[in-house]
Amino acid sequence: MTAKNFLMAAFALSVGAFVPGQVSAFGKKKSCETEAVPAPCPTTMLVTTTEMQKVPVEKTVTVRQCKLVPVTETVEVTRLKKTKVVEEVPVTKCVDNGHYECQEVTTMARKGLCKKECEPVTRTVKTWVPDITEVQCTKKVERCVKVPVTETKEVTRFRKVVEEKEITIRGYECVPVEVTKEVVCAPAKPARRCR
Repeated sequence: MTAKNFLMAAFALSVGAFVPGQVSAFGKKKSCETEAVPAPCPTTMLVTTTEMQKVPVEKTVTVRQCKLVPVTETVEVTRLKKTKVVEEVPVTKCVDNGHYECQEVTTMARKGLCKKECEPVTRTVKTWVPDITEVQCTKKVERCVKVPVTETKEVTRFRKVVEEKEITIRGYECVPVEVTKEVVCAPAKPARRCR
Protein backbone atom coordinates (compact mmCIF):
# COMPACT_ATOMS: atom_id res chain seq x y z
CA MET A 1 0.00 0.00 0.00
CA THR A 2 1.39 3.31 -0.99
CA ALA A 3 1.54 6.28 1.34
CA LYS A 4 -1.19 8.03 -0.60
CA ASN A 5 -3.62 5.13 -0.19
CA PHE A 6 -2.76 4.85 3.49
CA LEU A 7 -3.62 8.52 4.10
CA MET A 8 -6.94 8.20 2.28
CA ALA A 9 -7.88 5.11 4.29
CA ALA A 10 -7.04 6.87 7.57
CA PHE A 11 -9.08 9.89 6.54
CA ALA A 12 -12.07 7.73 5.57
CA LEU A 13 -11.87 5.88 8.88
CA SER A 14 -11.82 9.09 10.88
CA VAL A 15 -14.72 10.60 8.93
CA GLY A 16 -16.81 7.48 9.19
CA ALA A 17 -16.32 7.35 12.97
CA PHE A 18 -17.90 10.82 13.51
CA VAL A 19 -20.36 11.23 10.63
CA PRO A 20 -23.23 8.72 10.75
CA GLY A 21 -24.36 7.05 7.55
CA GLN A 22 -20.93 7.41 5.86
CA VAL A 23 -18.92 4.57 4.44
CA SER A 24 -16.00 3.60 6.64
CA ALA A 25 -12.61 2.59 5.51
CA PHE A 26 -13.70 -1.01 5.51
CA GLY A 27 -16.76 -0.35 3.32
CA LYS A 28 -19.39 -0.77 6.11
CA LYS A 29 -22.14 1.83 6.65
CA LYS A 30 -22.75 3.07 10.21
CA SER A 31 -26.32 3.72 11.42
CA CYS A 32 -27.70 5.59 14.48
CA GLU A 33 -30.47 4.03 16.47
CA THR A 34 -32.62 5.48 19.20
CA GLU A 35 -32.95 3.27 22.17
CA ALA A 36 -36.52 2.65 23.22
CA VAL A 37 -36.53 3.98 26.77
CA PRO A 38 -39.82 3.45 28.59
CA ALA A 39 -41.59 6.81 29.11
CA PRO A 40 -41.69 7.58 32.80
CA CYS A 41 -44.92 8.68 34.46
CA PRO A 42 -45.25 12.49 34.76
CA THR A 43 -44.07 13.60 38.18
CA THR A 44 -45.05 16.75 40.12
CA MET A 45 -43.09 18.87 42.52
CA LEU A 46 -43.89 21.85 44.75
CA VAL A 47 -42.22 25.12 43.77
CA THR A 48 -42.31 28.21 46.01
CA THR A 49 -42.17 31.57 44.21
CA THR A 50 -42.60 35.18 45.31
CA GLU A 51 -45.37 37.16 43.60
CA MET A 52 -46.63 40.74 44.05
CA GLN A 53 -50.28 40.79 45.00
CA LYS A 54 -52.71 43.61 45.78
CA VAL A 55 -53.81 43.42 49.40
CA PRO A 56 -56.60 45.59 50.89
CA VAL A 57 -55.18 47.95 53.52
CA GLU A 58 -56.93 50.22 56.05
CA LYS A 59 -55.23 53.30 57.48
CA THR A 60 -56.44 55.63 60.23
CA VAL A 61 -55.72 59.31 59.44
CA THR A 62 -56.36 62.38 61.61
CA VAL A 63 -58.11 65.18 59.68
CA ARG A 64 -58.67 68.78 60.82
CA GLN A 65 -61.98 70.36 59.86
CA CYS A 66 -63.32 73.91 60.24
CA LYS A 67 -66.87 74.06 61.54
CA LEU A 68 -69.25 76.99 62.16
CA VAL A 69 -70.75 76.83 65.65
CA PRO A 70 -73.60 79.17 66.76
CA VAL A 71 -72.73 81.18 69.90
CA THR A 72 -75.24 83.34 71.80
CA GLU A 73 -73.87 86.57 73.28
CA THR A 74 -75.41 89.41 75.29
CA VAL A 75 -74.52 92.78 73.78
CA GLU A 76 -75.50 96.41 74.37
CA VAL A 77 -77.04 98.17 71.39
CA THR A 78 -77.46 101.95 71.18
CA ARG A 79 -80.16 103.30 68.91
CA LEU A 80 -81.75 106.71 68.34
CA LYS A 81 -85.32 107.18 69.48
CA LYS A 82 -87.59 110.06 68.52
CA THR A 83 -89.17 111.93 71.44
CA LYS A 84 -91.09 115.17 71.78
CA VAL A 85 -89.40 117.89 73.80
CA VAL A 86 -90.98 121.14 75.01
CA GLU A 87 -88.56 124.06 75.14
CA GLU A 88 -88.91 127.71 76.10
CA VAL A 89 -87.58 129.99 73.40
CA PRO A 90 -86.94 133.73 73.94
CA VAL A 91 -89.15 135.90 71.74
CA THR A 92 -89.27 139.66 71.17
CA LYS A 93 -92.82 140.92 71.19
CA CYS A 94 -94.11 144.38 70.23
CA VAL A 95 -96.70 145.79 72.69
CA ASP A 96 -98.91 148.84 71.98
CA ASN A 97 -99.34 150.77 75.23
CA GLY A 98 -101.31 153.57 73.56
CA HIS A 99 -104.47 155.38 74.77
CA TYR A 100 -107.50 157.21 73.46
CA GLU A 101 -107.61 161.00 73.20
CA CYS A 102 -110.37 163.43 72.25
CA GLN A 103 -109.41 165.47 69.26
CA GLU A 104 -111.21 168.05 67.16
CA VAL A 105 -111.54 167.07 63.51
CA THR A 106 -112.60 169.46 60.75
CA THR A 107 -114.82 167.97 58.07
CA MET A 108 -116.62 169.40 55.05
CA ALA A 109 -120.40 169.73 55.32
CA ARG A 110 -122.45 167.87 52.81
CA LYS A 111 -123.93 169.78 49.96
CA GLY A 112 -127.62 170.28 50.14
CA LEU A 113 -130.08 170.31 47.36
CA CYS A 114 -129.39 173.91 46.69
CA LYS A 115 -126.33 174.82 44.81
CA LYS A 116 -124.33 176.51 47.52
CA GLU A 117 -120.64 176.21 48.53
CA CYS A 118 -119.76 173.77 51.34
CA GLU A 119 -118.69 175.14 54.68
CA PRO A 120 -116.14 173.46 57.04
CA VAL A 121 -117.59 171.84 60.14
CA THR A 122 -115.57 171.10 63.33
CA ARG A 123 -116.39 168.25 65.71
CA THR A 124 -114.75 166.28 68.55
CA VAL A 125 -113.66 162.67 67.84
CA LYS A 126 -112.19 159.99 70.13
CA THR A 127 -108.85 158.90 68.57
CA TRP A 128 -106.36 156.12 69.55
CA VAL A 129 -102.82 157.31 70.12
CA PRO A 130 -100.35 154.37 69.75
CA ASP A 131 -97.30 153.80 72.02
CA ILE A 132 -95.42 150.72 70.71
CA THR A 133 -92.65 149.17 72.83
CA GLU A 134 -90.60 145.94 72.48
CA VAL A 135 -90.89 143.35 75.26
CA GLN A 136 -88.69 140.25 75.75
CA CYS A 137 -90.62 137.12 76.74
CA THR A 138 -90.46 133.31 76.39
CA LYS A 139 -92.49 131.02 74.23
CA LYS A 140 -93.04 127.25 74.60
CA VAL A 141 -92.07 125.31 71.48
CA GLU A 142 -92.59 121.56 70.97
CA ARG A 143 -90.19 119.71 68.64
CA CYS A 144 -88.96 116.16 67.88
CA VAL A 145 -85.49 115.21 69.07
CA LYS A 146 -83.50 111.96 68.54
CA VAL A 147 -82.29 110.69 71.88
CA PRO A 148 -79.76 107.79 72.17
CA VAL A 149 -81.21 104.80 74.02
CA THR A 150 -79.07 101.84 75.14
CA GLU A 151 -80.68 98.41 75.16
CA THR A 152 -79.43 94.93 76.08
CA LYS A 153 -80.29 92.01 73.82
CA GLU A 154 -79.06 88.54 72.88
CA VAL A 155 -77.35 88.08 69.52
CA THR A 156 -76.51 84.74 67.85
CA ARG A 157 -73.22 84.71 65.97
CA PHE A 158 -71.30 81.98 64.17
CA ARG A 159 -67.68 81.25 65.08
CA LYS A 160 -65.12 79.03 63.35
CA VAL A 161 -64.02 76.07 65.46
CA VAL A 162 -61.28 73.65 64.37
CA GLU A 163 -62.05 70.00 65.14
CA GLU A 164 -59.81 66.97 64.77
CA LYS A 165 -61.43 63.80 63.52
CA GLU A 166 -60.05 60.32 62.82
CA ILE A 167 -61.19 58.68 59.58
CA THR A 168 -60.41 55.30 58.08
CA ILE A 169 -59.05 55.20 54.52
CA ARG A 170 -59.32 51.97 52.56
CA GLY A 171 -57.06 51.16 49.65
CA TYR A 172 -54.80 48.56 48.05
CA GLU A 173 -51.09 47.96 48.49
CA CYS A 174 -48.69 45.72 46.53
CA VAL A 175 -47.10 43.22 48.93
CA PRO A 176 -44.67 40.37 48.11
CA VAL A 177 -46.37 37.04 48.89
CA GLU A 178 -44.81 33.59 48.77
CA VAL A 179 -46.93 31.20 46.67
CA THR A 180 -46.40 27.44 46.55
CA LYS A 181 -47.48 25.83 43.26
CA GLU A 182 -47.51 22.22 42.06
CA VAL A 183 -45.47 21.93 38.82
CA VAL A 184 -45.56 18.87 36.46
CA CYS A 185 -42.09 17.74 35.39
CA ALA A 186 -41.60 16.87 31.65
CA PRO A 187 -40.46 13.26 30.84
CA ALA A 188 -36.82 12.73 29.92
CA LYS A 189 -35.92 12.50 26.20
CA PRO A 190 -34.86 9.00 24.91
CA ALA A 191 -31.12 8.43 24.46
CA ARG A 192 -29.69 8.20 20.95
CA ARG A 193 -26.92 5.76 20.15
CA CYS A 194 -24.93 5.35 17.01
CA ARG A 195 -23.30 2.08 15.91
